Amino acid sequence: TLLKAALEKDANHLPALGTLASLAARRARYAEAVAYAERALAVDTYDGTANYVAGFCAFATGDLPTAKERLGLASFRAEYRAPSYALLAKIALREKDWSEALKLADRALDVNRLSFDALHARIVALRKAGRTEDAARFAREALERLPLFHAARYELGKAGGKEDFRDLVRGEFPHETYVDLGTWYEESGLLEEARELYAFAGD
Repeated sequence: TLLKAALEKDANHLPALGTLASLAARRARYAEAVAYAERALAVDTYDGTANYVAGFCAFATGDLPTAKERLGLASFRAEYRAPSYALLAKIALREKDWSEALKLADRALDVNRLSFDALHARIVALRKAGRTEDAARFAREALERLPLFHAARYELGKAGGKEDFRDLVRGEFPHETYVDLGTWYEESGLLEEARELYAFAGD
């Protein structure tokens, strides 16, 4: 309500437009989010928040060319560099361009070495490129810093590890962990892994 009141006073108020776009995107109201983002971009083509939200919404709705364009622009802003590159890495995974996914994940990790999406994308890209030993080593390194990073432990199993990652999924709602992971793989176009994880979640 207060953000909309700010727009009544100044229809081009970028912080209000960006925040409203972000809030709409979080509620999966993608058309509404894009409408706010486009209003902001009409004022400033390089606005980081508007570009990131527009790119995220384009990714969520399957418009990958627009997602790449907007996320590329968002990456020029320091605060959006890591998440933009991490999301671009997921797009590269969806397009089965493993080397590009690896490059983009590395760029994200240069900015934020604890970006879960980038860490995950890097391990997957290595495994899919046939570099299973590198994937397993990187997954183990990630787990040394993040022992509850279930995605890395799942990938370690895919890369030849013997332990079952499900042994350490001990939260109150383990099915949510499997669904969250399955969703990540589905969004990245990796449907075989997604189906396996959804099956782990049960009914």
